[in-house]
Amino acid sequence: MASVFTIEDIVDVNITLGDRPIAQSNFSTPLILSADAPFAPDRILTVTGVEDMVSAGYADGDAAYEMVALIFGGDNPPREAIIGNVGVTGSSETYIEALAAIEAETTDWFFILADTHTEAEQEALAQYAEAERKMYITSSSSADIPDGTAGNLLETFKDLQYDNTLLWPHADADTVYPEGAIVGAMAGLREGSSTLHGKTLSGVPTNKWTRTQANYIQDNNGFQYVNIGGVGFALDGKMVSGRFFDVTRGALWLEARLEEDLFGLLKRQSDLGRKISYDAVGLAVIEGVIYERLSLAVARNFLAADP
Repeated sequence: MASVFTIEDIVDVNITLGDRPIAQSNFSTPLILSADAPFAPDRILTVTGVEDMVSAGYADGDAAYEMVALIFGGDNPPREAIIGNVGVTGSSETYIEALAAIEAETTDWFFILADTHTEAEQEALAQYAEAERKMYITSSSSADIPDGTAGNLLETFKDLQYDNTLLWPHADADTVYPEGAIVGAMAGLREGSSTLHGKTLSGVPTNKWTRTQANYIQDNNGFQYVNIGGVGFALDGKMVSGRFFDVTRGALWLEARLEEDLFGLLKRQSDLGRKISYDAVGLAVIEGVIYERLSLAVARNFLAADP
């Protein structure tokens, strides 16, 4: 006859796993802000190509459509893009107000693009990107930039030393929306592993500046796409502060991952009923976590092994 007792009556083992996953920041998905989007009253729409845009009511020639076409027509596109609807609460809603509402639904995006090239909105979006550790990519057809008119948008951005904003002066900015091509060339690559300099930006005509205009734009950290040797060539690839695109994206990635790694360490230890002591032993554990992440940054060619 089987015993009415079991092993658990004598030895009761409970296993606590300190392995709760920590949400990680996204560094590849673009958010495209679109005024009076046809999918209202919804605030956001996730797409994977122009077919999804057509299904949502967009047409060839619409700003958001053009950006999506360039994004997914690039050599290194993201897996998806998010369209954010501006104007859900009324025609007076600003792009910054729309961003706040979008954040209430999702923050799982990194690049910011917008169908507006109004300088006041561009300045507000650049300020937002700097504060929120996002990357804002925009363009401008204003003749004031290549002409070197004092106080133009490029000079303004350079003076503010925004690390997280890229400005592309382009004569066709308001019809081509070339900023989408930069996302299509870079988003699918590991953060910090490859430079924007030299990339092919499919679907975008090259800039046709005079040498004087090109020098002025380069000196003020504007982006250019030029014809060299019969091929399109992304020149320099700098943010308006002068920092390179790949360095900015890689630094934001590394900063976020280190924060997530250390928070995850503290959370897992707490769940296991332990703590990270602030002594030599605890600091060695923290150092190990940091070293592991820095080693990954070296492996993906963002940091040098021997700086």
